[in-house]
Amino acid sequence: MKFKHFDFLFLFIFLTFATNLLAGWLIVEKREDKFGNLTMQSVFIQDQKLRVENQTSSFIFDLENEYVTVIFPKMSVYWSGKPDSLKTALFNTIETQIVIMIQQMPERDRIEAEADFQKVLNEMKVGVTDSSLPDNAKLLAIDSSMKIVDYQAEKYLFVLDSITLEEFWITHEVLPYKDLNLVKLNEMMRVFSRPSMLSVYRESKEWLEIISKGLVLRSVIPTTLGKSEMEVITVRKAEIPIDFFDPPPTYRGIGIDEVISIMMGEDDVIKTPDAYNSARPELFNKTNSAITPTKPGPY
Repeated sequence: MKFKHFDFLFLFIFLTFATNLLAGWLIVEKREDKFGNLTMQSVFIQDQKLRVENQTSSFIFDLENEYVTVIFPKMSVYWSGKPDSLKTALFNTIETQIVIMIQQMPERDRIEAEADFQKVLNEMKVGVTDSSLPDNAKLLAIDSSMKIVDYQAEKYLFVLDSITLEEFWITHEVLPYKDLNLVKLNEMMRVFSRPSMLSVYRESKEWLEIISKGLVLRSVIPTTLGKSEMEVITVRKAEIPIDFFDPPPTYRGIGIDEVISIMMGEDDVIKTPDAYNSARPELFNKTNSAITPTKPGPY
């Protein structure tokens, strides 16, 4: 049977469109902290853009343009800008508050408190820059596996000396983070987390090598007060509308001082599920055409 030139061209266009139709990923995570509090977090990935949503806020990372957007659905406001500008303003705000706190402390406590606070400030200012794990820290593959959301996941440990800081299970059957610039993503996310041993290893070459070839489906972090757990409950390819990586057009843009005030808890940010995904709830309806799910093929 011979194909006419038009038939071949139509087939080529159709296959190209079908491939690009599901170019993004949707990952839904269930989290339980050491006190038993349950939360949900969703991650949307497409091209060099990533959106993270939880109950009270959304964070959009545009890796290509090095822009971050922070959205507060309950208040219908957002801020967009360079991560470094937010980091500088946040650092200055915290430093000012710490100075005031120290001045109000009894004199006998000031010297010790000042040293402790200065250590925190130095960590925030310097951030994490070394991409190598310290000699006493190891990522270990364990001869154990389990099935999570229909994917086989292998177990790993992050060990410091002889202490296990995290257990996690990773599958190599799906690759949502494969094409993302993970080094740039870490740099942009750094402003939203305090440096710790866990954040150090999640910026290490060893971690980036693992996450670029799979997806963490389960994580358990033991503490003296109990375990903090995360488990992926949904992962699928998805067509994500391009405007989903923009702030909602009806939301009010705010200045950097106001977003810091909200982040520092000085405004009424309601931490309740009714604020969750209020900007685009249709994206979580599997029957809606905004996202067309399909079983993924072989961060």
